[in-house]
Amino acid sequence: MKNFNINSMVKVKLNPLGIRILEARNEELKKMHPNFKDEFKLPITDENGYTEFQLWNLMATFGPYMGPGFNPFETNIVLNDEYLFDISNESQKKKVK
Repeated sequence: MKNFNINSMVKVKLNPLGIRILEARNEELKKMHPNFKDEFKLPITDENGYTEFQLWNLMATFGPYMGPGFNPFETNIVLNDEYLFDISNESQKKKVK
């Protein structure tokens, strides 16, 4: 069994719904804070089309929009091995905290 900290980075492939959700969040931010003038920019993706998020941010941003057959990104999430720790190894558990 492995341990994974929700502050660690994960990668997902956003679909058009995911992009629309990010655009809507940008527009809401403009309404709430009139001095916020940044225009929406597509998220940075790697050479394979993945966008990187901290896991907690991914859940907070897209969780309310997820359901069976209704997802803002492909259902596979990429976890980097460097963020996975064997829960039976005390020295590695301490690195996560």
